[in-house]
Amino acid sequence: MPYIKAGDINMHYEVYGQGEPLVLIMGLACPGALWFNQVEEFARKYQVLVFDNRGIGGTDKPTMDYSIDMLAGDTANLLKALGWGRAHILGMSMGGMIAQRLAIDYPQMVDRLILACTFSQSSPYGELMMGLWDTIARSAGMETMGKMLLLQSLTPRFFVEQPQAIVRLEKILADHPQPVDAYLRQNLACRRNYTTGELPRIGARTLVLVGDRDIQTPVGAARIIHEGIPGSQLLVLHGCGHGFMWEAPQDFNGAVLDFLQDAGDS
Repeated sequence: MPYIKAGDINMHYEVYGQGEPLVLIMGLACPGALWFNQVEEFARKYQVLVFDNRGIGGTDKPTMDYSIDMLAGDTANLLKALGWGRAHILGMSMGGMIAQRLAIDYPQMVDRLILACTFSQSSPYGELMMGLWDTIARSAGMETMGKMLLLQSLTPRFFVEQPQAIVRLEKILADHPQPVDAYLRQNLACRRNYTTGELPRIGARTLVLVGDRDIQTPVGAARIIHEGIPGSQLLVLHGCGHGFMWEAPQDFNGAVLDFLQDAGDS
């Protein structure tokens, strides 16, 4: 398991494949290992970087307040430490918030940008949901919080039709336990995030992806991002929710690869 010093922390990362660099940034309470449905396929054409964000997995979990700005800085420091000057960036959920901030603060490092199941600002609905997650983590622990994560990220049909996939997801979460205090810091960073007013500053060619059954970051949140980023594309995948990279990997991977491989205007 490779580790590298990136800024003030040690970060766990893995690199797969050869080609143009592609960075995958995971979400709240999720280790980089949850990109398992994407890595092999993406690595056929790209050099793929996956890593654990500050506060989870093998990366350091310092006892301090976290922010999306800080997590974006971690990503930039990781790329610099690895000698990656510029890369395609794909972020999901909290990872999509990090990707937005990376594109705003470090535009020279971002080639194409894919923002999946994410938001640029919280809402009363989102604030209530994330506040309840905070309460669940504090009172019932992270194993229960992980089950809530999957319950709200996947459709009922997926639980019925793909029980072994649920077992695999639960095992990955169990194999990468996150301390409650580190989870709470990530949670608060998401709740405080606001990039809506800065979205017009993003110059990278951008794809915004969302599932039409996403209850965590609904289609309306994706539309705000799409309307804020000049020239961005919006694609709604049907029949899947927040965890569409797990539930509908063929559709998700196909959308990402089509976008990256489209000659278009660079």
